[in-house]
Amino acid sequence: MLESIIEIVPVESSLEFPRDQKDAKFIACAISSRADFLISGDKDFSEAKKLLAISILSVAQFKTLVCEKLS
Repeated sequence: MLESIIEIVPVESSLEFPRDQKDAKFIACAISSRADFLISGDKDFSEAKKLLAISILSVAQFKTLVCEKLS
């Protein structure tokens, strides 16, 4: 089921994210895929808002903003 709705995007860049370097791969993926949203409850991503033009939302915020409007 997922194969029909996902897109695999190569991530060719890396970046430094001093707040939590383990999270850098998720930020790089969001940038490479030109994502509209990065969904995470990790508070470290609040620092990433300065680096991205991508909306960083909690699961609850995404559900309210996107999922409930589609149903």
